[in-house]
Amino acid sequence: MQTPKSKAAYRRWLRQQFDILEALDSIEPDFYDMLDIAALVGQACRYACRFGGGDMIGTEQPTVTPLQALAVLGRLLAWAEQSNPPDLLSVRDVAAKLGASSRSVWRMLSAGEIPQPIKIRGKTKWRAVEIEAMIELSPSTMR
Repeated sequence: MQTPKSKAAYRRWLRQQFDILEALDSIEPDFYDMLDIAALVGQACRYACRFGGGDMIGTEQPTVTPLQALAVLGRLLAWAEQSNPPDLLSVRDVAAKLGASSRSVWRMLSAGEIPQPIKIRGKTKWRAVEIEAMIELSPSTMR
């Protein structure tokens, strides 16, 4: 099994693992099968963290049965199948959130009034979380 390289590949891998475990649901596994199930759930959780699902991984109880593993994989699968809003914002997106023009966003950046953007393949993007936090913490004039 190769490591999934994208969230879509992770979703396909997770769906396959979920289907296999669902078939095992009616069979009581022996001790060695339980170890494999625990390893599978651990691997699914590590992959979820890689694709931005770290908040899905809480303080899970150790997985002991296929039914418990199905519950964990089911939650991860639901997360992987939902369509998330983009995590990165363009200058136009930031301007729309602030109710300003794109030029004003660049001026605010120069003045140090908004968080620093990141560059991805030559494009300037802002982390949505940082912009949302800035809006929440700003005086009421930005809201």
